[in-house]
Amino acid sequence: MIISSFLPEKKKRSEKVRDILNLLPGKDCGSCSYPGCEKYAEALAEKPETIFKDKCPFIMKDEKKLSKLEKILGIKIKKR
Repeated sequence: MIISSFLPEKKKRSEKVRDILNLLPGKDCGSCSYPGCEKYAEALAEKPETIFKDKCPFIMKDEKKLSKLEKILGIKIKKR
């Protein structure tokens, strides 16, 4: 197990980040202005207001997922 001590430690995701990530499309397209869905999920978990500035176009079109995201973030998200 000596080799494993030289490898970078895998960052553990919080439950909130995992829940958000499960709702995102996993396309890592950058449309939300983040380099991937995981970074976007982390940003939303840390600061839910991020969704008002940086929106995922895929989740904004899915009423069911949007509703679940509102519950996770504890905020009301208005669609355009």
